[in-house]
Amino acid sequence: RKVLRAKNGKCEGRKKFGEEDPQEKEIVDLIKSLRRKKPKQKRMTYQQIADELIRRKIHTRNGKYSWTPTAVRRILVS
Repeated sequence: RKVLRAKNGKCEGRKKFGEEDPQEKEIVDLIKSLRRKKPKQKRMTYQQIADELIRRKIHTRNGKYSWTPTAVRRILVS
């Protein structure tokens, strides 16, 4: 931590999903659009969004296709 602070002037934790990577930003935008309520329809649940991301073969930050409702919720809340 001291080396990073000396080198960069600050030492921060892990970045939010979509904060630095443009591909991740696109995924965040997709999740938000899937969560939005469509006219005369209900919102998609976090589980439905996770299933849709897996169906579209969109991988998580660690390269797996294992989206969970909790991960989707955390991305939207952050």
